[in-house]
Amino acid sequence: MSKREFLGDAASFGRFGNGSVVAAGGYVFAVANAMEGGAERKADLSVADEIRLCIDELKGMLRLKGLDFDALSRCNVFLASADLREAFWPAFAAEFGPDRLPVHSIYVCDMPGGCRVQLDAVAVLPG
Repeated sequence: MSKREFLGDAASFGRFGNGSVVAAGGYVFAVANAMEGGAERKADLSVADEIRLCIDELKGMLRLKGLDFDALSRCNVFLASADLREAFWPAFAAEFGPDRLPVHSIYVCDMPGGCRVQLDAVAVLPG
């Protein structure tokens, strides 16, 4: 694939979030978060729900190219507070199992729109 293929943003496939997904050069680049309409975090989400929504968003984005989490080569995790690591880690690790985690880094930083979690992932397309 020589050009970038925009696969959509979260709104274009009927989900919450302000993420987007692009395929280019044999990879899929996806960003998932819980922003609603690109402005603010969906107000009634618990931290556990926000984590689950981000994981589910990322799964949905990868499915657009027929991929699942086995195709992930890297997943950067952005959290609004170091205190969220305790809630995030078990949910994230449960998706992969102990021997199948993608390369990942966890960053604590200010998040847009009141979000507490954002996933920024790269997956490899087959072939």
